[in-house]
Amino acid sequence: MGFLSVALHGFASTALAAPRPFKAEESERLAGAVTGLAGLAALAIALSFPAAYLLSANNRLMGVIEVRAQIYGDRVTDTASQNPELWNAFFGSATVDLTGLVIAAPDDARTAGHAPERRRVFAGNGHLLLDVAPSPPLAWPTVSWRIPVLQNSNRLGDVEIARSLRPELMNTLAISAGSFTLGLLLLIVLRMIPLRLMREAIDRVAYLSAHDQRTGLPNRGVLADRLEVALSAARRSGVKVAMLYLDLDHFKEVNDTLGHAAGDALLRWQNSRYAHVIRSSRTTGIPA
Repeated sequence: MGFLSVALHGFASTALAAPRPFKAEESERLAGAVTGLAGLAALAIALSFPAAYLLSANNRLMGVIEVRAQIYGDRVTDTASQNPELWNAFFGSATVDLTGLVIAAPDDARTAGHAPERRRVFAGNGHLLLDVAPSPPLAWPTVSWRIPVLQNSNRLGDVEIARSLRPELMNTLAISAGSFTLGLLLLIVLRMIPLRLMREAIDRVAYLSAHDQRTGLPNRGVLADRLEVALSAARRSGVKVAMLYLDLDHFKEVNDTLGHAAGDALLRWQNSRYAHVIRSSRTTGIPA
């Protein structure tokens, strides 16, 4: 195993960088792809929890007011069967004062046992007969459920129950704040860790592609690349290029008697001696 020592004159030391397995633009595209995927994952986390909660809360509220509408519809039917004024109001066009009826009484917020709701009764022709609104009025936005009032399979009119969706929205905002914070942390983690691992892997591959794995010294690939750069520069500017070949006597005996680890150590030691006496713009320590 011989030893090459190369002195390349006439070009800047910045041109001596070892060839990288990845181009800079390829690395940037890969980093952009990793960032994009991390952003999509973080956005999905940030939006999924609030959306799932709001959808669930809305469905639950709709189920509650549907039941409340059925209960109120039964009360209206029973009242109509006992009160001729309400019965006539369903089928007549005249305005009837129904405020004295039990179904027209607003709920007491202290004893109601349920969230404030607005109850309305409509005649068969769509005319509003009764509007029982809570105090204070329901906060926007509201959701409602409307069902027909039936008696002996005959449709008398409709009842409608409405409730505010504001509490569910406020809870959704609170969940959104926590969810977006979690998404931001996830974005940072998913972006930083893969990019750092990717850059470490690229740097490691670049190093291995340009250095001998046993000694850590630059390899033939570096020699060929730097000779090509030096010769190209020499052809353009007319400068001279020199390559010095050194042979270590009895190097094979060192490997055979002391082992390859000792031979590798000898190469590294010899290279360090040259590194102290050769300028940084020169290349040394390429095993052949």
